[in-house]
Amino acid sequence: MPPSEDDVRASRRNLKFAGIEALITGLCDESRLLQRKREWFVGVVCIIYYFGSLPAISYGGQYVIPFLDEYGVSLSVLFIVTCEMVAVCWFYGIDRFSNDIKSMLGFYPGLYWRVCWMLCPIFIMIIFVMTVWQASLEPMQLPGYTFPKWSVGFGWFLRMLSVSSVPLFAIYMLSFAKGTFTEVSASITRHVGSSKSRSNLLKGVWSAVGGAADCRVHPISDSWSGLSAQANQTFHPSGVLLGCATYLPPLRGR
Repeated sequence: MPPSEDDVRASRRNLKFAGIEALITGLCDESRLLQRKREWFVGVVCIIYYFGSLPAISYGGQYVIPFLDEYGVSLSVLFIVTCEMVAVCWFYGIDRFSNDIKSMLGFYPGLYWRVCWMLCPIFIMIIFVMTVWQASLEPMQLPGYTFPKWSVGFGWFLRMLSVSSVPLFAIYMLSFAKGTFTEVSASITRHVGSSKSRSNLLKGVWSAVGGAADCRVHPISDSWSGLSAQANQTFHPSGVLLGCATYLPPLRGR
């Protein structure tokens, strides 16, 4: 049975919550000031989202939404996904990524998945190049309406705006880091593999999903040799991170 309109609307609302939370969490992690003023920051972000979405529900929304779908999603998402796949599969490495999965799920990924992850960036880059090649430079057309010529430039501006953070942050890191270009490139692409950093990650995730404030995280061994006998094997209801429940001791009552 096809989903009802209420189901579609509910799924869209859930996606909005996930997107806003990803933005808020990323910015708060980078700024201590925003961490201390998180409630105010969340309120400001929601207000900006509210006023920014008003054009989509006005009488001209029937033209705004297709325009944003055309210029604000496809190429931008493909570019970001390509960068993510190249960074994880080729720079971070399949072996390290597989070890991380083993630490969270308890088993090592099979050969099929490892080969797919190694080849996936190539196919995504091919799709991205073909999408750019086929991108039209003509004004967008809707039934009974043709967008003005300047809308093409504005649409490409929206595309570049959403992906500009990737090269701009890379330029920022290369500009302010000390050393030669080779040394700086190796330094900023080096993975953080200490057990202390992973323990801090698990602490942060557990705190975010509402875990006990006084819970302690066991250090994770780099040898990946089994799980702690005292680990709590119960998966957290929020389902944010399976590995978080693997290395946390039994929770005491609040």
